[in-house]
Amino acid sequence: MKINKVTTASLPLIIRVTTASLPLNLRVTTASLPLNLRVTTAPLPLIIKNWLVLFLAFSCSTTKNIPSGELLYTGIQSIEIADMDSIPINDEALDLIDEVLACPPNNAFLGSSYTRTPIPLGLWVYQANVYKKGAFNRWMMKWLSATPVLVSAVKPDKRVALVRNILRDNGYFNGASGFEVIPDKKDEKKAKIKYTIQLNQPYTIDSVEWRRVQNRADTLLVLNESFELANDGLDAVAVGVDWCAHGAG
Repeated sequence: MKINKVTTASLPLIIRVTTASLPLNLRVTTASLPLNLRVTTAPLPLIIKNWLVLFLAFSCSTTKNIPSGELLYTGIQSIEIADMDSIPINDEALDLIDEVLACPPNNAFLGSSYTRTPIPLGLWVYQANVYKKGAFNRWMMKWLSATPVLVSAVKPDKRVALVRNILRDNGYFNGASGFEVIPDKKDEKKAKIKYTIQLNQPYTIDSVEWRRVQNRADTLLVLNESFELANDGLDAVAVGVDWCAHGAG
């Protein structure tokens, strides 16, 4: 069998290159590199894998693993007090109502119950890693994830019941409160909550009658003012109070 001899002389000019023919500044070997630039490819797959997992976490749906029948709570849509313009209510009662209804969603902006930041990092990480058992996934869950806040966990029914108690304690015995779950138009697994409050006319103190005790000058009861159980409860135990709801019928 005849073997053809190939020499660099027989190669095209562009292939006839040796390191000796290269300029000195292009003759580079790994030995001549600084120590911090001598990188091997061995750890590269792990680095790529970790960054790939992080990228997938960022691109994951925030509702992928929400249980069936549950909704991701995305905040309060509004709190509407229907007759607030025509019926007065004190600031303390309003503050109590706000406090009772307040519940920040995931990635709330500065703790707001209404506004969220546009990057739900904690939810992305949670959805991407919640059912995975690797060491990296456990680390992500421990340090970067956020457990989804569900509408059921907010318990809006109990919150409106507390609002009714606040109304009653401030003389609004015919007051009412309710809520509505508003589904997200883009994602049926997300929802906001809308709260509605109806004050109705408050009860005021019409007259005070002292029974089996002498008239008390130190009483907290003031005629024609709203009857507030928080302030007047002790007096109400000691005396009989005739009260009426002006304008309520």
